[in-house]
Parts: sequence; C-alpha cells; structure tokens
Amino acid sequence: MGENRIEVANAFSAFSKKFARFNKAKDSERVEEVRKDSILQDKINSREERFELAIISTYRIYKSPYEALGTKSARAKSIDDDQQSLLKAYNLFKSITEINEKLGDEQTFIARADIESTVCKKDSYTRGGQFIYLQCWLMFAQHAADYIPVLEERKEGVFQLKFYKAETVHFLPKDTELIEIVKKTFYS
Repeated sequence: MGENRIEVANAFSAFSKKFARFNKAKDSERVEEVRKDSILQDKINSREERFELAIISTYRIYKSPYEALGTKSARAKSIDDDQQSLLKAYNLFKSITEINEKLGDEQTFIARADIESTVCKKDSYTRGGQFIYLQCWLMFAQHAADYIPVLEERKEGVFQLKFYKAETVHFLPKDTELIEIVKKTFYS
C-alpha cells in the first residue's frame, strides 16, 4: 500500500509540473488540435478566393479586350463588337424612352419597342452566364446604370434584349456578389 501512495504521489507531482509548465506557456506556444470545421473553413476560403480571382480575370478581358487578349485576337474583336452592340441597344432604348416622355402622353405613347442585338444570339450570353460581364461593363465602364439590360427567353432558345429601371432589377445572389467584386476591384 505504501508503494501505491508513492506512485500516486509521483504521478500527481509529474502532473503538477506539466500543468505548471502549461500555465506558464504563452498562447502562441500551445498547439491546438486541428478541427474539422477549420479544415472546412479553409476549403471555403480557398473556393471563394478562386471564385474572386476567376471573376477578376474574366472581367479584365471584358474591361479591355484588346489589351487583355491582343489586338489581333478574334475573341477580343467579338467581345468589343458585343459591347458596341449592347451600347447601341442601350442608346436606342434611352432615345425611345426620352422621346416617349417628351412627345407622348397618357393617350398616345410608344407601348412597345423591340431592340435586336447580336448578344441575343450567342450561347455564351444566353446560356453560358457571360452576359453579367457585359452588364457590368455597361454599368461601370459606360456609366449607364439607370437601365439594366436583361436577356429574356421569348420562346425556347430565342432571346430578346429588354431594359429595366435599375431599381426594379433583382440579380441572383451569385451575380450580386460578382458585381460587387467587379465594382470593388476595378471601380473603387
């Protein structure tokens, strides 16, 4: 029994020494156990960082296609043509709206004006999700944010370009995040 007391005393003494050393150690010296939620958080942060870098890289091309892709690039020319087409469509819409406000009244007004554009026929915009970059270009680079262009499917596979007052347009959350990243990175 005396031996057990000595072993318990030795164990208690060893524990006391370790505990005293632990209390004296600075927080930075303590090794924390890797938690599953911190690994998950790292994965989320990494994904968000890749998402943001992809947006910045893509918008850099839309902001200055020839500078980003080269003056002889067919893709740069295509993007530039699409931008000019969208800008012309916007200017046409604005002109119709202004004429309607100046010359129209409650009895006589322009009820409907369809504006055709090449962007309505390109899969990269209608199905591929790239139209948001043209929208950003129009809003920020051209300072045309009072009306937002939207591609609407008229019938299966046939799209039309519509413009809506900015305050009535509600973007999807991922598009809202994309717009904020573009705005913060290129226009702040």
